[in-house]
Amino acid sequence: YREKMKYKTRKLIFKIIIVSFAVITFITALSGSFINSRQGKAKRWKFSIVKVYIDPNIKQDLQEGYLDAINNWNSNLKEIQFEVVKENKKANVFLSAATYKDYKEKYKIKSSKSVPDNWLGITAYNYEKLTNFFSYAKVYYNLDNYEDYLIDRKEIITQVAEHELGHVLGLEHDDNHAHKSVMATNGQVNRLSDSDFEKVDTLYKDNPFMFFNPFYKPNNNLKNNEYYE
Repeated sequence: YREKMKYKTRKLIFKIIIVSFAVITFITALSGSFINSRQGKAKRWKFSIVKVYIDPNIKQDLQEGYLDAINNWNSNLKEIQFEVVKENKKANVFLSAATYKDYKEKYKIKSSKSVPDNWLGITAYNYEKLTNFFSYAKVYYNLDNYEDYLIDRKEIITQVAEHELGHVLGLEHDDNHAHKSVMATNGQVNRLSDSDFEKVDTLYKDNPFMFFNPFYKPNNNLKNNEYYE
């Protein structure tokens, strides 16, 4: 009887090992497929809630610009939302303002050719190179241009924030005049449009193992993991 029980026990252990090996192999294959499907695709977050922290030390109108832009994006997005948090350590995105000099020193930018100094807003981010998922992002208003372009100009302040938050979500620049996109450049001052919401929802709605974004196009203004406008 004991020998029979030992045989059954060994057989059970052997089955458990085989099943465990099969499960590990299956998960590894899925993981490999998942990573391969993300390589070369548009960058995005891997979750549907992006937590943002607004620097309380920046000017009140700039804080309000960020808040207005967040609310405007959230009003029509279905697949992803911004959530404002009160602690920076809990955030995925840091929203602030800086002079070009301070920004260069903070990120050790040696040449103005890589990032010109005439931007109103800029987005810098970290991402996972294997999957192209964002891991952290920082957005800044350019304080050098505050008095000339931003002071007492609520519409522009909000538009700049909307544009940069579009980059935070994974959008590139869009200079197609028909789209009237907030991601436009070349002097176009657009607010959020249906095409902006459609592009973001398409990016976050797709199959979790095939992140295909038909709106993605590499942009020449992307330097050193930074978007500037």
